[in-house]
Amino acid sequence: MRTDKYYDDRINYQESCFIVNAMNYYVANFLKNTKLSEETKGYYNKIIDKYCKLENQILDLRIK
Repeated sequence: MRTDKYYDDRINYQESCFIVNAMNYYVANFLKNTKLSEETKGYYNKIIDKYCKLENQILDLRIK
């Protein structure tokens, strides 16, 4: 993993994968412990899908 200054102010691919996996884990664990409607399940899945579709753009963002 590169640690030079260029990447210090960006989310790298491994960190982005961690975010997606954490969201999936949260939703799966949440669903296991509660009764949610199909509409609510769809809502959470749409959030994850949006993030995945925006991932390349998010990786290009810089923290200022």
